[in-house]
Amino acid sequence: MRNDKKGKAFLLALILIFSICLVSLSFSIKALFFPDGEGALDFSSLVRSVAQLHSEFSSSGSTSNASAFVVGKEGLMLTNFHTVSLENNDGSFEVSGQVTVRFPDETDYSDVTVVGYDQTLDIAVLISPSAYSRKPFSLATSEPLYGEKCYSIGNANNQGVAVSSGMVSIPRINVTINGASQTYIQANIDIYPGSSGGCLIDESGCRYWHVFIPS
Repeated sequence: MRNDKKGKAFLLALILIFSICLVSLSFSIKALFFPDGEGALDFSSLVRSVAQLHSEFSSSGSTSNASAFVVGKEGLMLTNFHTVSLENNDGSFEVSGQVTVRFPDETDYSDVTVVGYDQTLDIAVLISPSAYSRKPFSLATSEPLYGEKCYSIGNANNQGVAVSSGMVSIPRINVTINGASQTYIQANIDIYPGSSGGCLIDESGCRYWHVFIPS
């Protein structure tokens, strides 16, 4: 009986040592192939597809600064409608005919055209043929979850493209603005003036939505 107990204890010890070795090996492999953490985002690459946006309005001589990001290989970009438009006293809107974007590598593109927009959704589509080589963001295929980590990339105080991190506080929230009800994602994250039109992304680098800051 004593020999049986010793044998079982010895076998359990071997199993425990083997398990510890497997765990250590797993961490070693992860450290070898993912030195910055498993699936770590390459923000230096991601920010290359987000730009500072500058709009000028001829009727008033006013300007606005915001953000935009690449969504198509032909230089297609997204921003907010309110960043490229100006409301007149009669309620009509002037869409900027002079839009410039600046990417983090200090490249300026002035061949930007507003090719479409939806005032209700507050979305504007831009195209800049010069930005054709920028890698576009893909749309997230999964729904956001409570507490899920997320990142905002946009023009911070017109000082350049910046990254902020936070979490999803409400995956879907209905907000009524100008009489229209829309569904948004609410995130607990630092957003700065000029970030409107930037993107909110998940941990895989895919975008959830564009950043909207109501005035």
